[in-house]
Amino acid sequence: MLSSLIFLLIVGVLGVLTNRCSVSTGILIFILNFLIDNVFFIVSDTFFTYDYVSLFSLSFVLSAASKLNEGKPFTDRVMNDNEFNEWFVGFCDGEACFSIKIFNNIIRFYLIICLHRDDRGVLEFIRNRLNCGTISKEGRGTTVSLYICKQEDLLNIIIPLFEKFPLNGVKYLDYLTFKEAILTKLDDSKTKEEKLESITKLKNSMNTKRKSFDMPSSHQIRITPY
Repeated sequence: MLSSLIFLLIVGVLGVLTNRCSVSTGILIFILNFLIDNVFFIVSDTFFTYDYVSLFSLSFVLSAASKLNEGKPFTDRVMNDNEFNEWFVGFCDGEACFSIKIFNNIIRFYLIICLHRDDRGVLEFIRNRLNCGTISKEGRGTTVSLYICKQEDLLNIIIPLFEKFPLNGVKYLDYLTFKEAILTKLDDSKTKEEKLESITKLKNSMNTKRKSFDMPSSHQIRITPY
């Protein structure tokens, strides 16, 4: 009984710390889980192993946390700027795309994050924290995308953020190419034709067209709590 109680307390706290639920929700889950495990304590102790009961308890916590948090904002947890930046960079490592589009010799730069429409709240959370970008539906409306494309936003928000909090994966290389292309466009020593030629070459060397995946020797993998 005591060991079961201690375990339930731990997984209840885990639900709070991993932001799967609020403090009040975590307490409610703990109480419900404790009552359920005690109702079935004799049966589970007789017919099942402790591992099975542990897995049942953990599954119950995560499931209940999910149900009780339906309809709530993406996160109830208040992140400071450093915590958000660390989380955001990790999220971009998996979900973001650096894109350069050239049409009629007009060059546009985009940081794009595309998610299922059910996850629109995540994009709204990011947009509100960064205070830049626009969200729009894609295709038949099953996906939504956050576009950050204003030059001042890329120069004053996005590039400084990724300079201070570097990406860990191969996307870091795309970021470097993306940044080089933006700086090339701003280089007044080059003609318009020279800029277009240089940026076109950079565009054709990133994302799915990338052939070199060697990281700079100065690059280091950073593992953070977020």
